[in-house]
Amino acid sequence: MRRFVVLSTAALAIVLTIIATSGCGLSKPNGSEYLGTWDGAVPTNWTGSACTCPIEISKVGENFVVKSQNACAVCTENDGIYTVTPEGSLKGGPGGASVILFDKAKNQTVLSFSGKLWPVTKRQ
Repeated sequence: MRRFVVLSTAALAIVLTIIATSGCGLSKPNGSEYLGTWDGAVPTNWTGSACTCPIEISKVGENFVVKSQNACAVCTENDGIYTVTPEGSLKGGPGGASVILFDKAKNQTVLSFSGKLWPVTKRQ
């Protein structure tokens, strides 16, 4: 009986060590891929004229600040504070209704706002 208790205690210690060193599940996304300046042009059918919209994404604590570098009204619709979702996208902006998704294969983000999708590419 004593040998069983020793083996059970040792097995439990091994299991707890594995759990503690490997973590539980995937790591939480940190959103670092969004940081920097992104370039995109708003389609003319949205505004009636061409409008380029460079967007700067910076991090403040656990949140992200999205700020357009152009005063064109449609560009500033995304300005605001965003947070990282468990899936790794950014959600926030005016009314919390905007979503920014990162497409790693294309090194671009897609902004979703006002029922429209708008791709922007990271500035080199």
